[in-house]
Amino acid sequence: MKSINELNQNEKFDKQYLKNRITGWDNEELKSNEPKAQNDTGLEKYIWRMAVFYSGRNLSIPVTYSWKLQNWIDENISEDISVTSILEEKDKKFLREVDKMAIELLDELNISSNKASLEYNNKLF
Repeated sequence: MKSINELNQNEKFDKQYLKNRITGWDNEELKSNEPKAQNDTGLEKYIWRMAVFYSGRNLSIPVTYSWKLQNWIDENISEDISVTSILEEKDKKFLREVDKMAIELLDELNISSNKASLEYNNKLF
C-alpha cells in the first residue's frame, strides 16, 4: 500500500490512458458514458466522472463515484482516508488532490472547466 504522497506516482493511475478514456480514442469529444474497461480502477473512474462534472457536461452530483474511489483507497492507500462519510481535514485534502488531477486533465485536453461546478467544489472542500 502507498501513502497519499505517493498517489501521483501510483502505477494504477495511467494519465495517458485516462485522457483517452475521457475523450474517447479519437480525442475529439468528451465522453459522457463511464469507462467500462476491465482495467479501469475506482480512482480512474472517479477522476473521469469529476472531469465530466467540471467540464459542465453532466452537473448532477457524482455521489456514487465516491464509493468507487473509497474501494480503491481501501485497497491501495495505507492511510485511513474516508471519502464516503463525514469528511475530516485529511479526507478533504485527499479529495482536493484527486480532483486537481481531473482539472489538470481537462486543461491538457483544452476542455474548459465549468465555473459553477468549480465553485461547488470550492465550497464543499
